[in-house]
Amino acid sequence: MQYSNELREAVLKRLLPPNSEPFSKVAAEEGISEQTLRNWFNKAKSQGLTSDDFNVPADKWSTQDKFLIVVETAGMSEADLAEYARKKSLYVDQIKSWRDACMSDIVGWEVWPEEMAEHAAELIERTSVGQRRLTTTPLVLHSDNGSPMKGATILEKLYQLGITPSNSRPRVSNDNARAESLFRTLKYRPNFQPKGFATLEKARIWCQHFVHWYRYEHHHSALQFLTPAQRHETEDHGHGILAKRHAVYEAAKQQHPERWNGRDTRDWTIDDVVYLNPDQQVEMTEQFEDNSEPQAS
Repeated sequence: MQYSNELREAVLKRLLPPNSEPFSKVAAEEGISEQTLRNWFNKAKSQGLTSDDFNVPADKWSTQDKFLIVVETAGMSEADLAEYARKKSLYVDQIKSWRDACMSDIVGWEVWPEEMAEHAAELIERTSVGQRRLTTTPLVLHSDNGSPMKGATILEKLYQLGITPSNSRPRVSNDNARAESLFRTLKYRPNFQPKGFATLEKARIWCQHFVHWYRYEHHHSALQFLTPAQRHETEDHGHGILAKRHAVYEAAKQQHPERWNGRDTRDWTIDDVVYLNPDQQVEMTEQFEDNSEPQAS
């Protein structure tokens, strides 16, 4: 099998010192045999090369390309994903990192006494830089059709940051369902002031407590009752916790099978990709297939 130079260099950068990732790990993630990896490694070592000698070329994929790749690879097995990555001269970790960027979490917030496009632009820039994702993962900012989010100030800032704007479609009620769900959770928290807070400072303090609770204490039903922090900040993205829950349920079924009456135990698996509006999945996948050779940006 032929491998692109870009893929070979990216793999060698992981294998060679000082990175020195295990052959078995890289082989499993990239779908390349360990023997092939060792051949590449030994040849590079004989030439006195280290990982610093391999500068992976700048990312040629635009934000739109990355997002459509995430959509197209949704549901792929590890083997299919590795094969897809080889054909696109990518490596699996790239696609997985792009997937992570599409997951739900509160990554930035602010409270101001008035709605202004300048405030929104400042928040977007600060949050994007703070997440360190501007050059590594695709960013799409989805919002309603409010005038501040469609004005020139926001659009110019998004263009500067390389972020793709996305807006809800007219007369489509569920295009922004995730944000609406978050607002509902916020409004039903204890001590929320439906008539407004006494001061701007009190409003900011309340929101600070809410964000901490939401990220580290709130067991989100859409995340299989993981907290957002467990899903996004742990090394295995919460899969270890879910595996333990599955084991507990299976053990309980073995001890008391009558409780399940022949049915399977609860499914504790979790999707690695989520959608703003699942009905659009087929449409976007077909769009990507019509343009399966993205151009470098």
